[in-house]
Amino acid sequence: MKNIPSVGKPVSRLEGHLKVTGSAKYAGEYEAPDLLYGYIVNSTITKGKIKSIDTEHVKKIEGVIEVFTHENKPSTAWFDFQYADMDAPPGIVLSH
Repeated sequence: MKNIPSVGKPVSRLEGHLKVTGSAKYAGEYEAPDLLYGYIVNSTITKGKIKSIDTEHVKKIEGVIEVFTHENKPSTAWFDFQYADMDAPPGIVLSH
């Protein structure tokens, strides 16, 4: 193993004092105008087959901006492979 010169040496950090005194802010503590929140709703059925998802009644609730499902989720450039549960053990891939 190579000798790493910075290991074991103190490093001065800009926010170091704030962090060690407990006064540093977390990302969620900053004010952000027009910030939206998202909630994930999991199925209550442990094994089943989704035939359809009706989101119309939820969209009518005051404050709801959008309901995302597999049918209308926005594309994400850095996440361009098909959805896979990263926490689940490996298994078979079913084509759609």
